[in-house]
Amino acid sequence: GNKCEYFIDDAECVLIKTPLTHNIMPANSNKTVFKDVSNDDWHYEYVYNVYNNGWMKGVTEKRFQPDAYLKKGMVITALYRHSGAPDDKYKFTISSECYNDAASWAVNSGIISDYEKDYMEFSSNITRQEAAMMFYRAYGAPEVEYNLNFADNDRILHYYLPAIKWCVANGIFIGDNKNKVNPGNYLTRAEFTKMLTVYGNLTNK
Repeated sequence: GNKCEYFIDDAECVLIKTPLTHNIMPANSNKTVFKDVSNDDWHYEYVYNVYNNGWMKGVTEKRFQPDAYLKKGMVITALYRHSGAPDDKYKFTISSECYNDAASWAVNSGIISDYEKDYMEFSSNITRQEAAMMFYRAYGAPEVEYNLNFADNDRILHYYLPAIKWCVANGIFIGDNKNKVNPGNYLTRAEFTKMLTVYGNLTNK
């Protein structure tokens, strides 16, 4: 039979098997696949970049739901797809079945620690600083020297500070119009498409 892929619903992990033959738009296409993403949205190019590359999908075939909060499992899944979806020998089972392969890869790659995998809720919303840590570890957690100058520097948990510094230094994170990085805020799907696009450029993918 045909190989299948999963659409990951933003509200909960739902397996929706669909043939791996969906139409990928060329990068310069003006066609709109998602009814809730228009070409005058700030995130339009980012959404279709990650979609065209196969890193993210819609919550349905016609809806991307850009303003919905992102789940931890979806971030891991997107990074897993970005890496080429390798088949890891070491597998472990989590309650959210559709995240198993991505989660196993993330543990093997050091993106999720052995300690974290035992308590991480993959279907819960991810904060900006938690996402920063995943990007940072996916890149190899290099040493970074960068001075942050945000109005809410004191809101960044010390554990996540190197990851935030690295993400800001590489343009994955920027401050808002109040010069805040909002480390504890939940991350939206639209925001993540921009971050993943920048990360893709950084890794030449």
